[in-house]
Amino acid sequence: MALLVAAGLAGGAWADQWRLFRAADGLSESLSMAVTVSPRGHLCVKHGEGSALSLMDGYVVRHLPVPGERIHRVYQNRAGRLWATYDDGLVTYAGESWERYPLTNHLSGAEWNQLRAGRSPTLLPAQEDRVLLVFPERLVMFRAADRSSTTLREARASGLERFTDLAPAASGGLWLTGLRGVAKSAVPVRGLNPEAGWIEHRLPAQLGVSDLQRPFEDDRGGLTSVGEAISGRRVLVHFADPNWEVHALPEESLRFAWRGFESNEFWGVTLKRLVHFQDGAVTTVAPPVELSLVFDVAVQPRGAFWLATREGVLRYAPSAWRPDTADRAGSGGWFGGGHARPVVGGGGGRSVWPDQRQVAAPSMAGRIRAGIPGA
Repeated sequence: MALLVAAGLAGGAWADQWRLFRAADGLSESLSMAVTVSPRGHLCVKHGEGSALSLMDGYVVRHLPVPGERIHRVYQNRAGRLWATYDDGLVTYAGESWERYPLTNHLSGAEWNQLRAGRSPTLLPAQEDRVLLVFPERLVMFRAADRSSTTLREARASGLERFTDLAPAASGGLWLTGLRGVAKSAVPVRGLNPEAGWIEHRLPAQLGVSDLQRPFEDDRGGLTSVGEAISGRRVLVHFADPNWEVHALPEESLRFAWRGFESNEFWGVTLKRLVHFQDGAVTTVAPPVELSLVFDVAVQPRGAFWLATREGVLRYAPSAWRPDTADRAGSGGWFGGGHARPVVGGGGGRSVWPDQRQVAAPSMAGRIRAGIPGA
């Protein structure tokens, strides 16, 4: 485990790499409670109760109605269909209205209580009418066409003991996190069935960490999550087959953690601050708005990420001018400047943000490494 000492505040080095989106920029409202990135690269933003959803595609912001029921994160599949959970099951939006799928006859008592308590399981839309849900005891696939559900994997049949979360893999497969480690499907999500194979990686005992949650896959195929240390604090846990590494803060727990663009660069969010791990130190990064509370995080390829805050959704993207990333300069889309004009529903015109390439900034050099080979 690498226990790193916090350094001082730093904002200047990253000052030109942030952009904040508020209601004035086209969002339904500034308060943003949950964010997800779809396979299409769109950002789905859930605001306060009763406000329309904001769907950002890089050029326009669409406002979509919300169902009358309480929902949390909203997920979009490749075809554009939206999925979310509510207290009685699943809701989906395919372009006209929300359709409800109660799961009364599909869930165990414990799973039903989890939904009713507002502890929404993580979803992963699969094919057009299918969606995956992960519960502590099992991974489930629901099919809307015939309102059927299938148990794809039971926690008791795995070495993870209990499932905690899931994340898509760039290969088309699926990551599962659990109490004792991680597992990756041996087949793409579209081919998952109860007989599909899984590759499991148990947490080494010497790490002193368990209960991995909120996983994000990085560009190199590794997986970063937060786990519970023996101290009771939540720490950053990174797995890159076959190595494990852990980074912790002396006095705080991490709520989210993910890998940055550099090979050994990591980010984390505590209750009140954003931290950057590199070169054996932790730096508190001060974005252009006060981070009184970060509600959610969404991560994109090449080091970009989104923070859902009271002030709006905040996007960070590494400098486009780097010695080893000359071909990755932004051109329009989320790298652009100006304001977006909201498009209500799905109609209306098209509002393009002018190209505003980011200015050159020093490449963040240095490496962190505290690897422990997998058991």
